[in-house]
Amino acid sequence: MNSTTDKKLKKRSKRDIVLLYALVIIILIVLYFAVKWSIDNLLFRDFFKSYKF
Repeated sequence: MNSTTDKKLKKRSKRDIVLLYALVIIILIVLYFAVKWSIDNLLFRDFFKSYKF
């Protein structure tokens, strides 16, 4: 009985670790795209301003 609960706990913790890694990767990707978009937007705005005037 004790060994089965340990096995279950280990399995669950492993799955939680995988989910945590997936969440971290998703957050990093979202942050990367947000930063990239904001930088591109700022550069484009500056370029547009200098081009227009």
